Amino acid sequence: MRRFALLFAVFVFLTAAARRHAVQPPIGIDIQLDRSLVITDQAVISGLTLERVLQALIDRAGAQMTPLQLYRQWFDTQNPKPGMFVADAPHCDDFIANGAPAFNGFIRRCPTPEGPLAMSDPFTAHEYMTVGVTNRFDQTPADGSNCGQYRIIFARTTAAPGTKLEIIFEGVLPNPNPSAGIAACRPVAQFWADLTKVDSTLERRARIETFFFDGIPGFAPLLKAENFNNGGRIRNKQRDSPAGEIPRFYQFVVEKRCASGDCRLVMQPDLVENVPHSSLFNASIDTPLAAQFREEFIRQIPTLALRDINYYIDFPKQYLVGETNPADSVVFGSNAYFQGLATQAGKDFDKRVQAELTRVGSKMSTFQLLVRADTQACGGCHLGNIDVGDGIHFPASIGVFGDTHVGLNAVSPALRDVFGPRRARALVDFLLNGTPPPAHMN
Repeated sequence: MRRFALLFAVFVFLTAAARRHAVQPPIGIDIQLDRSLVITDQAVISGLTLERVLQALIDRAGAQMTPLQLYRQWFDTQNPKPGMFVADAPHCDDFIANGAPAFNGFIRRCPTPEGPLAMSDPFTAHEYMTVGVTNRFDQTPADGSNCGQYRIIFARTTAAPGTKLEIIFEGVLPNPNPSAGIAACRPVAQFWADLTKVDSTLERRARIETFFFDGIPGFAPLLKAENFNNGGRIRNKQRDSPAGEIPRFYQFVVEKRCASGDCRLVMQPDLVENVPHSSLFNASIDTPLAAQFREEFIRQIPTLALRDINYYIDFPKQYLVGETNPADSVVFGSNAYFQGLATQAGKDFDKRVQAELTRVGSKMSTFQLLVRADTQACGGCHLGNIDVGDGIHFPASIGVFGDTHVGLNAVSPALRDVFGPRRARALVDFLLNGTPPPAHMN
């Protein structure tokens, strides 16, 4: 998924070698990854605590609640109604399909193992660590309808060994002057580029906190509730089994609800971008929705088969799930696709896929195409180090020491060597030439 790739690869601390890994155009503009793109230095980011972030969202919305109340409601979405904490908010059995809890028509877990967090207090125990801040100016649309996406990543450090709970706030920064197009976003690009030149840790910390909590000149702060809706969102990566369960990804948007003069914020479960239910890839499943999906998949093969690491696919919402690893489902679409090959319908679909690959001039295998589709989803983007055909190699996206949110000194090769430099180049090209970032960047 183009916006999901490496969502949690920044849970690694950049090595000294990564600090020297800068993009250096001939005229001398340097973009240092660990200062301008992926900031993991605790001396710089530790002040952006989860409690402070939630408080900022509440304050700017004029809501009457506390960060603890918002946190508990958030995880109460993973309990059946009436919930453990608040009854008049979303719960995991608000929708039913075939007699079971569902979301968007697809069966989901209800409750999840993390549902009891609705009765916990993570702030008194300091359970969350701020592990990264990322600049995704490269997500700025060419028309300047917004000025990119900026992220704060947290990890729960008190979880049992082998379990995982990681949270990423992905806010979209509005363009204060949309009539000027992308040119109005230049101060934002310059802000992030200038951080490379700031040697003082305290100064970098102050500037980044200003961007998120107060706003830079001409721009509102990133931490506003509406910036985590309508394109922005919050994502959770959850795993409760130390025995190797594939992590589950969830997506939320922030809504403001008011009644009788009182307002509150609500974490509303959302569809996980670009993650269709895996069963839709299985051509032996003969339903109208599955048939429509397979037509859509063939239609999008040309962009999925691009001879560039920024290949992409964009699945419509009717096919998407609210949980990436439902208990009763094959997780990856490629697995479901090959299950279908045991049937004539599956063989016929496979022929159509291969014919479209031939038509667009690709020599990749069907398997490589399906792996590409998997890498565009939350879990798949962490597969890494995979040959995805036509001379393209999807890089390793996990730090060499595995889970690193407790401070192991490892770095994702994908971010350091491939995606980071490309994002830096997009930032430099915009500042030098006014060139909009590529339409799709992993």
